[in-house]
Amino acid sequence: MLAPFLDIQIELDRIRKECEKLRRTNELFLAETNTETKEAYGSMMALVLHGVYAGVERVLRDIVRYFDGQLPVGSDWHAKLLVRACNPNPGVREAVISEGAAAELANLRSFSRLVESIYQSNLDFDRVLSMSERALKVVPAVINDIDSFMQPKHGPVL
Repeated sequence: MLAPFLDIQIELDRIRKECEKLRRTNELFLAETNTETKEAYGSMMALVLHGVYAGVERVLRDIVRYFDGQLPVGSDWHAKLLVRACNPNPGVREAVISEGAAAELANLRSFSRLVESIYQSNLDFDRVLSMSERALKVVPAVINDIDSFMQPKHGPVL
């Protein structure tokens, strides 16, 4: 296996583990009745969501850099990366993820940027819960898309 693809597989395994942590924390949040403890679980979900999105973005960045030769540039490179990932580069690679997955990831990206920029005490925990539930649906689908993309049809030994 080529080193970049080994790195991607390692990152995907980390994302899977974080999704499991997110699922468990989501359940704890929903079951908790103590307000302070519930807020702690909500803050934890927000941070795990941020990490999950960052991991997916690293994987897409590595794939696009490897196949396309360079990453998008500019202040909106994060958004452009998702657009590139859901579109084929003719003669080079097929789309890595679906357009629907890219749209959901764009929502996660926006939420991730919000988590970076506010105090945890200002989080809207209903939104955290909603984003958590959405992530638990879309991220496994994105991982499946990436796993399918990485099958041997894309090179001699991936």
